[in-house]
Amino acid sequence: MSKSIMYCCGSCGAIFEEPGAIQDEMGVNEKGTPRCVIITEVCPECGSGYFSEAERCPVCGRWHKENRGLSAMCDDCRDHIDTGVDELICWIREKNPKLDYESAKKMVHLRLSDLIEI
Repeated sequence: MSKSIMYCCGSCGAIFEEPGAIQDEMGVNEKGTPRCVIITEVCPECGSGYFSEAERCPVCGRWHKENRGLSAMCDDCRDHIDTGVDELICWIREKNPKLDYESAKKMVHLRLSDLIEI
């Protein structure tokens, strides 16, 4: 069974299941033991503390950096679909030459939005 939560490093782009940890000891008491231990979670690949939850692409299933406010698709799948949408817009304009590109694009996006809401 695969993990339901994965992480993506904002520095190196690594995808990982569990963050690594760095332990810092602050001060020493009279017995020589640390007075305070601070544990910081980091990327296991590069040691950066800049990481966030990753998102699973609903098309290909790969984990990727979260796209806040955008589709949950990874960049590769989004680019592939955008290419298909552009081809569809060109086909629509071939069938209706009076339709400008922006109008055809709006029509395709409205129809796709309708399909997604179903």
